[in-house]
Amino acid sequence: MKKELGVAARNEAGELVSICILWHSDKTDYVYVEPVCTIPSYRGKGVAKAVIHEALNRAKHLGAKRAYVISDMDFYGKLGFVTKYHYTFYAK
Repeated sequence: MKKELGVAARNEAGELVSICILWHSDKTDYVYVEPVCTIPSYRGKGVAKAVIHEALNRAKHLGAKRAYVISDMDFYGKLGFVTKYHYTFYAK
């Protein structure tokens, strides 16, 4: 992971309220979006959207042309992500 691809948002008191980390290898032209976390009281206020957009902008400057996120949350579709693959996960 490249430290410049981690973006965090803090509130007025300096408390961490949202974070987005991207994983990128110089051998690829894409990033993985993982994790994205926002504390519940800050959800729905655009904070996660802002940290994701900032992280993706940084990735673009490093040569990333695509971004992947593995999630079934509608939130990512609202940010412009489209369903590309469907995975089946197994657990035991």
